[in-house]
Amino acid sequence: MTADIVLILGVALVVVLGQTLLKIGMGSVGFISVGRLRAMGGLAYRIARTPAVIAGLGLYAGAAVAWIIVLSRDDLSFAFPMLAVSYLGVPIAGILVLRERLRMVQYVGLVAIAVGVATVAASRGS
Repeated sequence: MTADIVLILGVALVVVLGQTLLKIGMGSVGFISVGRLRAMGGLAYRIARTPAVIAGLGLYAGAAVAWIIVLSRDDLSFAFPMLAVSYLGVPIAGILVLRERLRMVQYVGLVAIAVGVATVAASRGS
């Protein structure tokens, strides 16, 4: 496995962790309705003081820096499709960490994504 693929997978992992932390954090903030958006100042303050949200956003900042490094080294047509591996990791984190349930059609979609990522990864050797 090349260093570039490892770096891309690292970015994807950080994105998965960031998404998971954002979901956990927003679970403590609660449902945001249109009425709550009217009181945006108080809502923004509450969100900004939620540790999991802060951590999730921090991970996104780190992922953005790593992604810039990836883009300096790889073709976008290769790197961006490889980042779709995060679309596999987020639902897995949802199942394992958040105890979410997926429907069969979602599993079928995840398999399709996995095949696509594997196909793009295999194109590196062509």
